[in-house]
Amino acid sequence: MTGANKTRPGTPDTLIILENGKYILAEYTTQQEDICGKFKEDLDKCFDEEKTGIPITEIEKIILCHNSNLNTKE
Repeated sequence: MTGANKTRPGTPDTLIILENGKYILAEYTTQQEDICGKFKEDLDKCFDEEKTGIPITEIEKIILCHNSNLNTKE
């Protein structure tokens, strides 16, 4: 978001178009609790073609970023 230390609302937070025409999507979170649940929600949104406007077959990679600690079980 402009003027803040946060990403803009929407899905994905970052969209990169590759030379091959496919996409890399990135989602960021500062959430500290239930990170795995947040990642699942973010992935579900990334695979929702109505939200992204991108066909699933055109997604090459999804990157999930966070600033919290995950244990090996998570």
